[in-house]
Order: sequence, then structure tokens, then C-alpha cells
Amino acid sequence: MSTRTILPKFTLFVGKQCSLCVTAKEALEVVRQKRPFELETINIYDEGREKWRGKYKYEIPVLHLNDKMQAKGRWGEPEILKALEWYDSLKPEEKKGESS
Repeated sequence: MSTRTILPKFTLFVGKQCSLCVTAKEALEVVRQKRPFELETINIYDEGREKWRGKYKYEIPVLHLNDKMQAKGRWGEPEILKALEWYDSLKPEEKKGESS
């Protein structure tokens, strides 16, 4: 019987001309080299993203993991690692993907 590994799935909410968003993406890539995870990036200014724009326009970059906000504003590797620790503490049935 094989056990399927479910990778953590981060969602990164970004915006236009956002230097903090660039820094956040770089931190995610550094951590990703040590610990694999899925990453979806959503530009809150894209068409159809009005819900997220209204919610996060003053807080980007915002990082979600399994529908739960993990960090917003200025953050980096320590916050990503803390989010992964939280993920590791979840029961298998709680490790689901995020819906946009």
C-alpha cells in the first residue's frame, strides 16, 4: 500500500510594482530549495480578482497555506518556515488544497 505525499500549497497574493512582493518571492524560492511545496501566485489586480484586491490591496504580499493566512506585509524565510511547521502539525485529512 503506497502513501501519497501531499505537498503543502502556498498561495501568494501580489500586486503591481510591489518590491515587498519581489522579496517575498525570493524568500519562497530559497525555502523551496530545502523543502518542496506547490506555489500559486495571484496578482490581485488581474481581472476576476476583485475579491482579493478588496481584501488585500493594502497588505500585499499576503501568504496563504491551505486557506489560512500565514503572513502579510513584510515577511521572509522565518515566517515561511513557521507556516510549514504549522502544516506539518495538521492531520492528513486537514492537508487539503486551497480554493481561490
